[in-house]
Amino acid sequence: MRKISTLAISLLFTSTSIMAFSKGDGSENNPYIIMNCAELQMMEDNLFAHYQLGTSFSCFSWDYGDDGGFMPIGRDYENPFAGVLDGQGYEIRDLHINRPMQDHVGLFGYTHHQTVEGGRISHIGLIDPMIFGKNYVGGITGTSQYTIIDNSFVEGGTIEGASTVGGISGFHLHKVVQNSYTNTTVISDRVFGGLVGESRSEIVNSHAHGDILVQSTLGNHMGGLIGINRNIVRESYSTTDISGVYYVGGLIGSNHGDIEASYATGNVIGDYTVGGLVGESSGKITDSYAIGNVSIHNDSYGYRDIGGLAGRIDSYGNMSQSAIIEYSYATGNVTGSRNVGGLVGENYDGIITVSYATGHTKGHENVGGLVGKNITHWFDTIISQSYAMGSVEGLGYVGGLVGFNFAGGLPCTDAVISQSYAVGFVFAEYDAAGGLVGFRNSHGGNPIVVESYWDIESSQQDTSEGGIGKETTKEMMKEETFIGWDFDTVWQIDEDISYPYHQDL
Repeated sequence: MRKISTLAISLLFTSTSIMAFSKGDGSENNPYIIMNCAELQMMEDNLFAHYQLGTSFSCFSWDYGDDGGFMPIGRDYENPFAGVLDGQGYEIRDLHINRPMQDHVGLFGYTHHQTVEGGRISHIGLIDPMIFGKNYVGGITGTSQYTIIDNSFVEGGTIEGASTVGGISGFHLHKVVQNSYTNTTVISDRVFGGLVGESRSEIVNSHAHGDILVQSTLGNHMGGLIGINRNIVRESYSTTDISGVYYVGGLIGSNHGDIEASYATGNVIGDYTVGGLVGESSGKITDSYAIGNVSIHNDSYGYRDIGGLAGRIDSYGNMSQSAIIEYSYATGNVTGSRNVGGLVGENYDGIITVSYATGHTKGHENVGGLVGKNITHWFDTIISQSYAMGSVEGLGYVGGLVGFNFAGGLPCTDAVISQSYAVGFVFAEYDAAGGLVGFRNSHGGNPIVVESYWDIESSQQDTSEGGIGKETTKEMMKEETFIGWDFDTVWQIDEDISYPYHQDL
């Protein structure tokens, strides 16, 4: 990288009165106008001002004077950027930052706005950036607090760091990232995503493409859009294929917030707690779906919690039953070892309602067309008004809907399956195969199945640990079969033509 001259450094950093912005005074009504990379770097001299880009430009040859390329604006919590930048639709090309021992790395290293309305970075694009940092690394911001990122993008290039890395932002706390996207390569070992590494803010109408790559052999808490989510994700998606080790998801690696009207289309590979949409979730997932295939790296018996939508949902002993999936589905094929499900690998103290899976599911133990293992502890674990249509194969504890239904928690908690059905072919090489449920057990509460059915003809199973088997597919295509079901607002059936399906999915 070519370095700027000693004279230029002196003019820039010791005498801003000599090298000043050509236009503007930094106020809200008359912002500083940035025309080149030198003026972009000058933002660090006034971290509270208002700025606009006046043109697109390249930072290819820019260096701060220490062979590290561009110096992030707002370096840390003590010196954050607290101003406003409106890119006006212009682009910054070839932004190079090479600071592998520095935290909070990006165009902005650290932003922190303490006003009620917060700060804003908007209408800006990065083309082919090469950004390397340690922790909290992103294309636009390394760490953001109370900052709105709006209508911005990162296209091409590479964003890389050891931990908490995202294409737009490494760590985003409060406010929102909205109407933004990335199509870049993100590389890290833990807590990383195509858009944001860890999000504690709203993510709205945003998406990620590109590549998500692992630096070494760790690869945990990684997602096509977000590594860890602790707020709301709405109307967002990822198309990225992703491969990691544990807590790996097509959209989000580890979800502890809410997901609404979002989806993932990429194939997902991992070893522990892996899902087409999320690796794990303790939050609510609504109106969302995944269509990619989900699998493990090799056929090891220890690999567990693999699901078409979510590897595992778990309320984690919260005061309320927070882990919920509703009005959602998965269509990809799922291959795993233990706790393998077409929709969810393991449902632990969660609720699944008005949802379905259609892909083929294959594993060793606890394998189900919808859920591999349905287990209670603190709450009733519930599956209701849901179905599975794909074939299910395993060694043992294999079911068309649920592999293992286990009331294993407090005496008053039940593992409940209600008003649900399964129709796929079911096969267990050794034992415990069921058309609806492969195996059930209790260490306290009760494993309960009510008003639920399976197709004996298509499953080739005439037994189940709960539920009602219907001899022919024709019976499963009649409304009168499904006693007590709501065909006014929830279900619909094309008589003698289709199995029941949801009206709103």
